[in-house]
Amino acid sequence: MNEYLLSDEADEDFERLFEYGIDNFGVSKAITYSKGLKNRFLEIA
Repeated sequence: MNEYLLSDEADEDFERLFEYGIDNFGVSKAITYSKGLKNRFLEIA
């Protein structure tokens, strides 16, 4: 299985992006988007 490691700065950006998604699109869509990004990171790795 592939792995990846985000830098501290990237992890903070990811968290802010998740919070933005919650505020603007709701929890469900923010979770779906977050999972999609994580899956894409794994594919790239």
